[in-house]
Amino acid sequence: MIVILHHNANALHIGSDDIRMLEPDAFIATLKTHPDVRQVIAGHVHLTSTATWRGLPFTTLAGGHYSVSFNVDQPSAPIRRLRGPGQMAVVVGTEERTTVLFDDFIDGNGEIVLAQQAPEVEAEVA
Repeated sequence: MIVILHHNANALHIGSDDIRMLEPDAFIATLKTHPDVRQVIAGHVHLTSTATWRGLPFTTLAGGHYSVSFNVDQPSAPIRRLRGPGQMAVVVGTEERTTVLFDDFIDGNGEIVLAQQAPEVEAEVA
């Protein structure tokens, strides 16, 4: 089972933790009644994160058009709104595994060619 939420349930240890789910203990108790929770995904915080909490996998996504900085070392510092990335995720699941693939579709970066074949050089025939 994959659960998609708006507000995250797990603490992210950043200043925006005050906007997480109001009653996470009841939510966890409900999830624990299901034998195969593969992923819990939320997005309200506009930050990409992954965690395991109480034995369950949690993920948050950056926003559709902006993300935010995180401030783990200074929880009272302001959180900055950042241009991009616009982010989406694709969840691929089989009986054996669940994979979450992130795509930053608005990030200001051009394409990078990872590998190019050298053009073939034809030998001249004399």
